[in-house]
Amino acid sequence: MLLIAVGQQGPTPVHPDTQGNAVYRPGAGPPDSAPPDVGPEVQILAGIASNWDARTRGLEATMRLHLWLALRDVHPTGPTLQWIPARPATRTGDPVDGACLAQELPPARSLGRNDPPLLGRSLRDRETIRVFLIVSSEIGLARYEVRVCTPGSRGTSQVFLSDVGREGPTLREMMAWLTARLKSPEVKPWFKTWSQPIAPDVAALRDYGQALAESMGDDTLPPALLEAAALLPEAAWVAAALSDDPLARRRLLERAAALRPGFTAALEDLAWEWSIAARPDLAMLTLSRLLSPERTRPSELLLAARMLEEGSPHDAARLLEELPPRWTETTAARRLEARARLASGDAEGARRAARAWTEANPGAAEAWLLRGDAERSLGEATSAEVAYGHALDRPSRLRAEVLTKWAVLHLERGRAATVVQALNEEDDAGLVESDPGLLALRAWARWRTDDVAGAAEDTVRLTELEPERVEHRRNLCVLALSAGTTEAPPEECGEPVFADLFGTLMEAVWLSRRPFRSPEEGGLLDQRVKTAAVAAPLAPSAAGAALRVLGPRATKEDLAALQARWQLARGTEPVNR
Repeated sequence: MLLIAVGQQGPTPVHPDTQGNAVYRPGAGPPDSAPPDVGPEVQILAGIASNWDARTRGLEATMRLHLWLALRDVHPTGPTLQWIPARPATRTGDPVDGACLAQELPPARSLGRNDPPLLGRSLRDRETIRVFLIVSSEIGLARYEVRVCTPGSRGTSQVFLSDVGREGPTLREMMAWLTARLKSPEVKPWFKTWSQPIAPDVAALRDYGQALAESMGDDTLPPALLEAAALLPEAAWVAAALSDDPLARRRLLERAAALRPGFTAALEDLAWEWSIAARPDLAMLTLSRLLSPERTRPSELLLAARMLEEGSPHDAARLLEELPPRWTETTAARRLEARARLASGDAEGARRAARAWTEANPGAAEAWLLRGDAERSLGEATSAEVAYGHALDRPSRLRAEVLTKWAVLHLERGRAATVVQALNEEDDAGLVESDPGLLALRAWARWRTDDVAGAAEDTVRLTELEPERVEHRRNLCVLALSAGTTEAPPEECGEPVFADLFGTLMEAVWLSRRPFRSPEEGGLLDQRVKTAAVAAPLAPSAAGAALRVLGPRATKEDLAALQARWQLARGTEPVNR
C-alpha cells in the first residue's frame, strides 16, 4: 500500500521513492553539536486505542515502544517511556484533555532507565513535551495519529496511514515529522533501522504486539515476549527491562545487541549492567560497540553521570578519560569530571577540571563552586574564598549552596561578623529565611558575635521550618544557658523534653548554675544522669558535653562540677581535667 501522511503538516523533507511512496531522507549536514540538556524533556505517554480490541491495543503498544526507541537513538538525554495499558476512546469528552491540558500527570510506571540530568537537576527548567498515539485499525490497515503537546496546550498532530506489517517505514515518517517539533537533530541511525518491517510477518507482529500490551498490565514477563526475544531485538530489550535476574538481563541485552548492531538502548543498558556488576572495563568495551560516527547521544556521559549518582566516582572518572573527542570539551564533561574527581578524593584533578571549565565559561557559577570545593580540599582557603566569591557574583540557582559553603569557610577562619553581615543583606534575606542550613549558620555566627537574642530569633524560626528536628529546641536551651539565665529553665531544657544523655547533661549544666530548690531535685537529676549513662556508655564525657553546651563561656568551675557529678552518677571517682 502507498504510505501517506495527512494532517496539519506533512513530513519534511519528503522525497518519492521508485514506487512513488513518500519516504523521508535525512539531511546531509554536519552532526548537531548542541550541548546535552539544552533541549526539551520528552515524555512518551500511554496512547488511546480507538478500537478496543487486541489487534489495536497491540499496534499501539508496538508503535509506542518503537517510537521511544527511535527517539532514544537521537535525543541527548531521554525520552521517558510510560509503560501502562492504552486508554480506550470515550464517546464523550476529548481524548486529548487528559494527556495535554493537565499541568501534572499522576505517577505511572515507566520502562527502562531514566537518564540522569548531565547539567544538574537544579540548574535549569527544561521544557516538557508530551507525545502519544491515537490508534485505530481494521483488517490490514492502521491509522496512527501522533499528538505532540506541552502541558496546558492542545498541541499539534499528524495522521499516518499504513498497511499492517509496514510499521517500520511508518515510524520513519513519524520521526521525520517529529524532528523539528522535538528539536532533535536529523541523523541517520533510525533511517537505516526502520527501513525494514518491525517483524518478519503479520502473525509475528500480532503476537509481539499483544505480548507487549500484556506486559503493561502487571510486572510479569509474558512467555510470548521471551519467544519473540529470540528473533526481535526490541523484544529482547523489553524482556531485559522486565527481568529481575541480572544474569538474564545481560544475556537478553547481548541478544538484542547481536540482532541489531549499534542498538543504543541495549548497549547503554548492557554497559550499566556491567557497571553494577563491578566490571567497568566491560562497560567501556560495550560502549565502544555504539555507532560512533553517526550517533548524537552522549552515552558515555550518561553512564558516567549514573555511576556518579550511584556512588562509583572512580569508575565515572575512568570512563570520562575515554570520552570520544566530540564530548571532551562539553560543559557536561567538565562538570562530571570535576564532581567525579572531588567525590573520589582527587582534589588536584578536580581543580584542573574546574579551572578548565571556568576558563572556558567564566560565567558558570557551578564551575566556580566546584573550583572552590577543590581549593578548600587542598587546604587553599584563600583561593577557595576567591572562587566562592566569583560564584556568588554570578546569578545561579545554586546560590544557597554557594552561600552556605562561603559562610562555612569564613566561620572556619574566625570571621563570624562577616557572615552575619552577608546573611543580613537585603538581596539574600528571603533565601536565608527559607533555607534551614543558611539560617542555622547565621544563628551560629550571631552567637559567636555575642548576639544571643539574634541567635535565639533564628533558632525559633528553625523550629518553625523543621519542627521535627529536636536539636533546634536543644539549641534554644543552649542559648538560654549562654545568656546566663538563673531563673527556672524554659520547657526546652526541662524534663521530659530530652530523655537522652545529651539533654540530661545540658540540664545538669543548667542546674549547676543555681542552687537546687530541694534535695529531691538534686537526687532526681543524679538518677537521670546515671540512667542515661547506662543506656549510652560510649557517650562523650561530661566535660565534652559541657563544652558543646556552653562553648567558650564554660568556666573551669562549670566543667569540674559537671565532671564530678558525671563521675558520681557512674559510680567512679572524679577525674581532674
